[in-house]
Amino acid sequence: AGNLEMARSHPDFPSDVLLLLIASGAQLTVVPPDGALTTQSKQMSAAEYVSIPADSPAPFIVSVTIPLADDAGFLSTHKVMGRHVNTHAYVNAAFCFKVAQGVITNTVLAIGALQLGPFCCPKTSEALKGKRLEAATVQAGVKALEAELKGLEQHSSYARDQDQKAEHQGADDSATSPQLEPPRAYRHSLALTLLYKSLLAAIAHYSSKGISALPANLRSACTAYKRPVSTGSQLFAEDPELCPVNTPVPKLAANSQASGEAKYTGDLTDPNRCLHACPVTSQR
Repeated sequence: AGNLEMARSHPDFPSDVLLLLIASGAQLTVVPPDGALTTQSKQMSAAEYVSIPADSPAPFIVSVTIPLADDAGFLSTHKVMGRHVNTHAYVNAAFCFKVAQGVITNTVLAIGALQLGPFCCPKTSEALKGKRLEAATVQAGVKALEAELKGLEQHSSYARDQDQKAEHQGADDSATSPQLEPPRAYRHSLALTLLYKSLLAAIAHYSSKGISALPANLRSACTAYKRPVSTGSQLFAEDPELCPVNTPVPKLAANSQASGEAKYTGDLTDPNRCLHACPVTSQR
């Protein structure tokens, strides 16, 4: 509830929770700020909740109901950010595809950080509805979203503001910027890529062959990347004429310190009759 209220009162906040609730078809039970729980409660979607103007009093969220997975269709979520934790998304998205007998019966597409509030891509959803879930539909869906994003460019002052911010930050030293804002073209490219990956993953999900239903050169697009353990090394050149000055040698206490066996003052217990001293200032 707090996350949804943050997204409502600050539309520039790219909420992951909001997109997930929109795509999953979640319903909120709310009551007016001064209403009674039993007599004035009503249902609304997460998108309807965040559409309430930020300067208007919002109803209290009593509960959130999320449909069972079998009823919700195939759900695909994404978040692209500058680092792994503690940062907002450059672009985040949640897509849901409902398919019956190989035909897309309904889609919910919610993308964040493209405008103030979530962008739900109504034209792309309509373009996908009734199409067979196959490679040709993937390309058609991406083209539909690309056209819809071009329309968004013409009407979104938020996108233009983000472009100006990106240009301003690009002129500054990146080391002093907490997080560089990527330009609009990059965000739109990410949105297209995420839809492409999700549609391929939907094909694999609904096919009896699984991921084998996709051509070999496309399978990595919908396979989670497993990052190996990071390693690193640093090499130092030695000058024989300066030896042993620049010759690397292990620190004598390195093994005991690295293994935790070294004892420091804070590790020791006070012996009997231990004396303590502290500095004091003198007037003369």
